Amino acid sequence: MEYMKDGTTPRQERKPPTVYDHITKFIAKTIAVVAPEYANKYYNQHLALKKYTAADRGAAYANYKPGHSSGAQEIKGAWQRTTNATRELDRNNPHVSGMKQRFITSLIGEGSFPRPKILAQGATAENPYEFDIEKNLDILNRWEKWAPIAGANGDSIYQLQRLAAGHFFIDGGILLRRVYVNDENGKKQLAIEPIELDHLDTAKDMDDGETRIVGGKELNIFNKVLAYWLKPRHPSEVDTESVRIPASEIIDIFDRQRASDVGGISRLAASVMNFYNIGALSQ
Repeated sequence: MEYMKDGTTPRQERKPPTVYDHITKFIAKTIAVVAPEYANKYYNQHLALKKYTAADRGAAYANYKPGHSSGAQEIKGAWQRTTNATRELDRNNPHVSGMKQRFITSLIGEGSFPRPKILAQGATAENPYEFDIEKNLDILNRWEKWAPIAGANGDSIYQLQRLAAGHFFIDGGILLRRVYVNDENGKKQLAIEPIELDHLDTAKDMDDGETRIVGGKELNIFNKVLAYWLKPRHPSEVDTESVRIPASEIIDIFDRQRASDVGGISRLAASVMNFYNIGALSQ
């Protein structure tokens, strides 16, 4: 790019020189005594440091006009179409399905389980890290009994972990609800119900200044979730009325990328069209 004597391009508005400009010119003139070509290169490079190329909207980038919106607005508007595409790629594109399986394997492996380290009541200064073996074994025994039947749908806790990892990669997240079901003896026991993000009532939007509902999540002024408005059935099967579920019953798994986000989006969001084109070319 050609620069004027004051460091601007012909189309740029000329501004008063700064201290940085004077120092840069002085150094460039000094270098020019022995290496004129290098001096010109040095001067142009330092002028380029004064701006972000990403903000350039010259003729070459005239059609590049990204919108201005919050993280919540971006994800709400794009989540369903993006997720439909990533799920289709997961079903039919071997590159994507392979990436998903590798992600699950590396993250979950054989599954996570507790390692209780409750200290003994009578720990002394000489042996402050003496563990209560009886209590720790009791916790492990309870876990081993519960883990195979942890899922309200019959899945083990380890299958639920793999399921959650897969939904996180493809959908951008998953909801896990704490529920209580009857065991074989008729006693209530804790179970985990996996819920796809599709169940969120995205049409139930509201903002009264103190509380708002965005994408089916009821939030306070700090963006903390107070409750989830969930449809009991998957909306593509039966479109039912949503029910308010307190946030205390829900484990919301997603990766917040922006402070204004209230949900996640697929890890493949930036690559969807590239993978689609690869699949189309291979057919």
